[in-house]
Parts: sequence; C-alpha cells; structure tokens
Amino acid sequence: MLNDIPVRQVGGATVYLRDVAQVRDGFAVQTNMVHVEDALVAFSRAQATRAQLAAAVRADRRAAELAHQLYGQGLTDFLTVFDAERSLFTAQDTLAQSQEWMPRAYLAWG
Repeated sequence: MLNDIPVRQVGGATVYLRDVAQVRDGFAVQTNMVHVEDALVAFSRAQATRAQLAAAVRADRRAAELAHQLYGQGLTDFLTVFDAERSLFTAQDTLAQSQEWMPRAYLAWG
C-alpha cells in the first residue's frame, strides 16, 4: 500500500512514506490522505459558495437599480428601493465574510 512506498535510503536503511508521515504530524499516511481530501472538499465547497454569493450580489445590485428607476418614474414607493438596497447590502456583507472563509479553507488544505 501507500505505507510501503520507499522515500529514500539513509545509511543503508530505507525510509518509507509511513515513517515520514508519522514524524511529520503523528498520523499514518492514510489518515493524512483523509485530512487532505477533507480539506479539498471544504475548499471546493467554499469556492462554490463564494460563486453563488457573487451571483446573488449581481442580482441584488440589478434589483436595486431597477427599484431606483421605478421610483424615479413614480411607479413604486421608496420602501421598495429601501428593501432592494437592504438586500444588496446584506448580500455584499455575506460575500465579504466569505472572503475570510477562502484562506481558511485553503490553509486547511495545505
């Protein structure tokens, strides 16, 4: 298996991958692979979530622009504009917070 992959010869002795993994962080190779795989999944999910949040910001920005146009033409009240802007600001705030998640997910991977 992976544990039996030779890494290098040192003074006539063979150092295997399992030895490197255990010295590095105390876990066996399979455990390290699970940690990396879990981190990759978390990073991928964080990227997907961030893309969805960016799309929501674009949609809310457009809705706020339309609400302003309708209000300017006298076709809606200011509460509609206020609600559209509130939604936009909430989406922008959530997107900004997600920028904090990405480095954490990346660091967990590396």
